[in-house]
Amino acid sequence: MKLRLNDNVQWTHQAGGRVFVRSGVVVAVVAPGGQPDRVRFRSLYRGAETLPARDHDSYIVLVGDKTPYWPRVRLLRQDRSKTDGSEVARAERRWAATCTEQGWCSETQIAVLEHFIRERGLMPELAVFAANRARFEREVTLTIEAVA
Repeated sequence: MKLRLNDNVQWTHQAGGRVFVRSGVVVAVVAPGGQPDRVRFRSLYRGAETLPARDHDSYIVLVGDKTPYWPRVRLLRQDRSKTDGSEVARAERRWAATCTEQGWCSETQIAVLEHFIRERGLMPELAVFAANRARFEREVTLTIEAVA
């Protein structure tokens, strides 16, 4: 996967027996065999002189305003929910506000979404999305188990 600076990405990782989903922005590209900038990303080194080199392009991702990560490229996925930030963010806020105003619990929200999907004839697309998501979660689980 080729990413560029300022791409929004998401990945899943495990720490302390828990699984976390992280999302952030690509702030640097590390060339094959290269190292992240030691001054700019010193927290990645945690006292180490060098980090294990990777044989492919890799990416430094900033989560929030300050925490840099150097995730495995195979775990990264583009976070398309933030591609058109202004319109998507406004729509997400409107949806959340409607759910709050109506007092909808999670089950009701799911029922509303299912109705929307059926009404718009999007069930075939949902089936493909769900299958891809399930495959991604299985891959992440296998990767985490292999690392552990």
